[in-house]
Amino acid sequence: MTIERYIAEPDHTLHLNGFYNGELFRTLTQLDKLFAHLIDKLKSTGLSQHLNIIFTADHGHAQV
Repeated sequence: MTIERYIAEPDHTLHLNGFYNGELFRTLTQLDKLFAHLIDKLKSTGLSQHLNIIFTADHGHAQV
């Protein structure tokens, strides 16, 4: 079974505000908390031993 989840951040925030602003930092902090919560829940239910979690991203606004 495969479960996929697309999260538009931080790409959306970067397009709106650019790199050097507090909004990007807040967005990244929220994502970090979201992923930490996910991992904690998977560990507490024992599911983490049965899953492979793959995080992917695009070019991160770098010139390619």
